[in-house]
Amino acid sequence: MVSSNMLNVGSDCLVILSWPWFEGCLGQIAKTLGSKFWKFDAENCKVETVGLTETPPPTAKQEIECECSPTNETDCHIIKIAFKDHNLPGTLPPEIQKLPYLQEIDFAYNYLNGTIPLEWTMTNLTTISLLVNRLSGPIPKEVGDMTSLTSLDLESNAFTGTIPEELGNLANLEKLLLSSNKLTGGLPDSLAKLEKLEDFRINDLQLTGRIPSYIQNWKGLKRLFNNNTICHITELVLRNFTLEGKLPPDLAKLRYLQSIDLSANYLTGTIPVEWASMSHLILISLSGNSLSGTLPTWLQNLKNLKFLGLEGNQFSGHIPDELGNLTNLERLYLSSNQFTGSLPITLAKLVNLERFWICDNNLSGTFPAYMGNWSQLKRLRISDTTGIDSFPILSSKAIETLILRNLNLSGPIPSYIWSWPNLRRLDLSFNKLTGEVQDIHKAPKFTYLAGNMLTGNFESAFLFNSKPNITGLLPCAGPITCKSSRKKICVGIAKGLEFLHEGSMIRMVHRDIKTSNVLLDADLNAKISDFGLARLHEEEHTHISTKVAGTMGYMAPEYVLWGQLTEKVDVYSFGVVVVEIVSGQSNTKHKGSDDDQVSLINWALTLQQKGDILEIVDPMLEGDFNSKEAVRMINVALVCTNSSPSMRPTMSEAVQMLEGVIEIKEVMPDSGLYGHDWSMSKLMHIDTRGRSSTSGVTDQTETSMKSSVSGFDLYQYPSSSLECP
Repeated sequence: MVSSNMLNVGSDCLVILSWPWFEGCLGQIAKTLGSKFWKFDAENCKVETVGLTETPPPTAKQEIECECSPTNETDCHIIKIAFKDHNLPGTLPPEIQKLPYLQEIDFAYNYLNGTIPLEWTMTNLTTISLLVNRLSGPIPKEVGDMTSLTSLDLESNAFTGTIPEELGNLANLEKLLLSSNKLTGGLPDSLAKLEKLEDFRINDLQLTGRIPSYIQNWKGLKRLFNNNTICHITELVLRNFTLEGKLPPDLAKLRYLQSIDLSANYLTGTIPVEWASMSHLILISLSGNSLSGTLPTWLQNLKNLKFLGLEGNQFSGHIPDELGNLTNLERLYLSSNQFTGSLPITLAKLVNLERFWICDNNLSGTFPAYMGNWSQLKRLRISDTTGIDSFPILSSKAIETLILRNLNLSGPIPSYIWSWPNLRRLDLSFNKLTGEVQDIHKAPKFTYLAGNMLTGNFESAFLFNSKPNITGLLPCAGPITCKSSRKKICVGIAKGLEFLHEGSMIRMVHRDIKTSNVLLDADLNAKISDFGLARLHEEEHTHISTKVAGTMGYMAPEYVLWGQLTEKVDVYSFGVVVVEIVSGQSNTKHKGSDDDQVSLINWALTLQQKGDILEIVDPMLEGDFNSKEAVRMINVALVCTNSSPSMRPTMSEAVQMLEGVIEIKEVMPDSGLYGHDWSMSKLMHIDTRGRSSTSGVTDQTETSMKSSVSGFDLYQYPSSSLECP
């Protein structure tokens, strides 16, 4: 406990735990951060209230840590400040310099803008976390003067320019996280001096050049661009790194390697035979490249392999019998290749298999009976594959997801699938199955059920394709739909997405939110449909890089250009849908008179900046609407469609904004934020390569997509050969 009269008077806030000093220092810090509420229990060194509301968000963290001398409890100092996930909209406080004993600050997951104050360079900070904010501009070179730093986290902001050479002066640095900014250029040679570095991440940047050879001298490194390194490396993750060329055979010299993730790059050729000696491998993920040829039979040598991800390549030929010898395999992803023939009988030995995806190939034959012996199987995806026409015999009651779409299946739907206790997602669409969906009204457990082209008696609440969609509202067809119901529909969509992202046991990203995929019942309750492009949201991956699939006009910029997939992709699409509902127009068919009107989003942003935001409201309403609600809905849409994913709200925040529970964040102008012109006219001409294949993109504008992704020699593996003992 700290006494309220313990005050070490001076120009700096040494103790500052009496009320006068609190107002002068901590209070000013909170104010600069944008906090509207502030209450501090000085006696107990405890933050009682901070943020935009008196009650903080459930995920928020607020902490001030004090440290007193063991011999003199009146000599106390503030050593840590953490205001995390409070949606604070201010700037970084220069007043931090008044706390000379401060060691740690954590202002992650806010809406802080501006840059790092130069005053911070006069502190003794050891830890700075500014993860997921709106910070922009170059990283100040003066940060290199903060030589006491051991951890610097600037991930998911909008920093531009090059990585300062001065960062090489931070000799005590153990963690340097720069991912998901708009930094350009190469890695400066000065970083070679960071010999204590353990964690270094530069994913999702626009760097050029090669990976410098000096990284092999970082002996303490445990994570490099999300991986371990040197001869005892156990994990190599260079996902979405714009890698070109062939897979490096020299990786086989890293004989302790357990995980290789080179997905979402531009790699070509075959899997090198040298990898056959990598007996420690547990995970191989090469999805989203342009690898080709047949699968090598030597894969059977990797006896410890549990994860094999090869989807989204150009592999061809038969699936080798030898894959059946990988008896420890738990996840096998072979979708979106050119495999032919039937599934080999040897796969019956994969008794530990939990996930098997083999969509979009050219397989033939029937589903083998041995699938019924895969007792651990949880997720099975076999769709868009020619030549298979019989329903698989499955007995695993562990199944959570069953996707058998567009397989030309016929005959009755097996009744046993309705008894599976864990089934949550079922897609039997585009088949010729018959029968009844039994007792479906007693099974609210389904998060998605697609049954189009089925016959028989169905509970209408679950036969999604029997309902109207929002497309019929553009333009509106009736007075009830055209008034306050629009807000109800938007809130309904938002709550549905909130459930998918945050509330569902199986969290997922939909990837194709648009008006035609939002269905309405008789009471205009919104139902999200068509999950054919959905991706599961893996907790361990904050960012997934994948092949682009969706509908032009609704896809987020970072997804179109780089294939970067997070739940913020759905947030962007939701924003587009909201503007469509308010305006009564289609974003993909909107025809503007000038460059400011190439899309509804551009037009809405221009009108907002001019103060004429209500001009976009559907004229068929003839002024019969609540103008405050209309402005709120449009402003929420503009926040959701911000170019930067870190600046978009979560869907739970979007719901609260629509309902007026929390304030809507000010929309930051997008121009120049990423160093790109994000206008719809530019995005309409993007062709994506490798991980961003256009094969899954629905272009409702019928506009050809030309490439803007260059094939530079970016970040290839160091040319010097590895020599490991």
